[in-house]
Amino acid sequence: MVTIYHNPRCSKSREALSILEAEVGAVNIKEYLKTGLEESEVRELISLLENDISELIRTNEKLFKDAPFDPGVTEGPQGRRR
Repeated sequence: MVTIYHNPRCSKSREALSILEAEVGAVNIKEYLKTGLEESEVRELISLLENDISELIRTNEKLFKDAPFDPGVTEGPQGRRR
């Protein structure tokens, strides 16, 4: 079954969901803004997309502008290497 990480307020997400439902039928919908994501889910998604993590960040969001992503950071919040 196909899973979509969905934001119902986002027109692109709604459009993608509509296309998936038309093409494959049943879709597993994860509203990540309500449920959040586990670190393991984020890591898996990044590895599946094969993109640089900076390409996945919405740089126009207030949260990003308040605390910008630094691609040079090599340690996580508890001092673990990333």
